[in-house]
Amino acid sequence: MRSVYYNLYDCGQKIGAYTPMELQTMIHCRRSLPCEYAADGKTYHGRYTFERIEPPARNEDIATRWEQATRRLRTSGYDLGRIKIMLEEDNANGQD
Repeated sequence: MRSVYYNLYDCGQKIGAYTPMELQTMIHCRRSLPCEYAADGKTYHGRYTFERIEPPARNEDIATRWEQATRRLRTSGYDLGRIKIMLEEDNANGQD
């Protein structure tokens, strides 16, 4: 299970991203407080606000997806040297 992270703001200035347990130690609050205050948009002690963020993808998830995608390409039977790979932006601008 992944940890939940919250961006901590002090008077509107971003301090960083922390778990509820870290926030409990830093600003002396209950562990459930960041969740409650982030959902309601409340300010804690007149200065702290919280924003729930999704944790970054784990490296093995990215590595696994990369390996699956490249394996499909390698075993596709196509001559990959003849395929042009372009960004969507390039197609929209008419570049070849």
